[in-house]
Amino acid sequence: MRTRIHLRPGAALALASAAALGGCTADKPVALAERIRDRAQLVGGPDALGDTGDFKLSNGKVRFVVQGMGKSKYSRGWGVYAGSLLDADLVRPHSKPGSVPTGNDRFGELFPAYFLDSIEPESVEIGNDGSDGKPATVVVSGTAAPFLTMVGNLLDIVLDPGNKNPAC
Repeated sequence: MRTRIHLRPGAALALASAAALGGCTADKPVALAERIRDRAQLVGGPDALGDTGDFKLSNGKVRFVVQGMGKSKYSRGWGVYAGSLLDADLVRPHSKPGSVPTGNDRFGELFPAYFLDSIEPESVEIGNDGSDGKPATVVVSGTAAPFLTMVGNLLDIVLDPGNKNPAC
């Protein structure tokens, strides 16, 4: 199972349609994907969860952070696994050079789920960094796993035709 998170040049994501309110510019936006190596690259804000080792997608107007594998395949947010969309905000200026950017991330978290399954990632990596003018992508690859352990156990009981007594 693979999930691609795309940010296309010139196209605003539905989550960040407010970016159009940020003003007009003659420059064509360029979408970029990068690994966050310095805290100054983070989005920032009261609900920001991103950290070094994660991935940032930006088109010059909006920016997003996707959780990398880092030290753990498990999520720092409400989702179970890494690879989740953690932060979203407009591009804002730094408060001081080299410091964590002034941000206003109030985004909770978005993770892929398909009929009570999520992706247990084997890798989170840049598919295309966007420097060629094509969509910048972060690719999360892994296998399906229940995002609620209790639901997985209940589905095993209910869907197991050999189980004659689901109460046991």
